Amino acid sequence: MKKRIWGILLMCALVLGLFSGAAYAEDYSSYDWYAQEEEHIHDWGDWEIEYAATINRTGSQVRECWECLETETRTTPKLTAYAKFSKKKYSVTVGKTLKLKVKYAAGDKVKKFKVSNKKILSITKSGKVKGLRTGTTKVTVYMKSGKKATCKVTVKAAKAKATNKAGGNAGAAAGNGIVYWVSGGEVYHSNPGCRSLARSRNIMSEPLSNCPKSRPCKNCYH
Repeated sequence: MKKRIWGILLMCALVLGLFSGAAYAEDYSSYDWYAQEEEHIHDWGDWEIEYAATINRTGSQVRECWECLETETRTTPKLTAYAKFSKKKYSVTVGKTLKLKVKYAAGDKVKKFKVSNKKILSITKSGKVKGLRTGTTKVTVYMKSGKKATCKVTVKAAKAKATNKAGGNAGAAAGNGIVYWVSGGEVYHSNPGCRSLARSRNIMSEPLSNCPKSRPCKNCYH
């Protein structure tokens, strides 16, 4: 009888032990060990350009965490198209050349240049101008994007060459120097500072061979 009672008690103990072990195992398996770890804070490096933005496409930048090496990217917006000359006003001497500089956004391109008065100034496809005669004219640049900009170019007279003993312009006398005149005048001058031109406006200049006036000024060539 005693053996039977002890057997029953032993069976109860085993059943209770198995139940408690299963419950413990279930609680143990559901424990979130990762949740207990400290949350990682990224130590990001500087943004670096992956590819630059232009007026036609967006750009991309990337940065990397110094600790875990995870990367992050972001998109940069398209550039706004614009055009402008480096200066609003330029000046060049008759017979001399000058390169006009145009600033514009990446991805754009110069389409063409246009001069308002081609008798005063000539210009190449690359923006190189040459003074033809004295005066002021406007230059416009047209971009592929449709943008445009303008500037003014003043063409100044060349400096007078040294005079000969007779007081005339030696180069002009030889037929290859620069002479000066006004449209309403009858003579040409070797010096734009001649007193007979003191009140004159729109003084023109060309080599003597191209001058439409046939007689020299008595003050310049005395």
